[in-house]
Amino acid sequence: MKRTLLIDDMRTMEADETARTAREGMEALMSCEFTHLLLDNDLGSDFEGRHILKWAIENQCVPDNVLLVTSNPVARRAMEDMLKFDLEYNHNRSTGWWSNDD
Repeated sequence: MKRTLLIDDMRTMEADETARTAREGMEALMSCEFTHLLLDNDLGSDFEGRHILKWAIENQCVPDNVLLVTSNPVARRAMEDMLKFDLEYNHNRSTGWWSNDD
């Protein structure tokens, strides 16, 4: 069953659960119940989306499908590199989603 988590301090998007802070996002990811993640970088604190993604990789709780919704080009590139090189996720250019196609 598809379950989507949005981690973003400002945007409202279609998701089963929304986390407005890094802490809320990490707590939700720890449940490992999400199949899809919508991830912003700039969360209004020093702990940003790229830090959440790094933490999720280290704790093996990255959902199989990730969409980066950040407007920050430097952070987007850093997160894309993590998805591509650390997780070996594939990028669908037409949808923007990164996925684990295993």
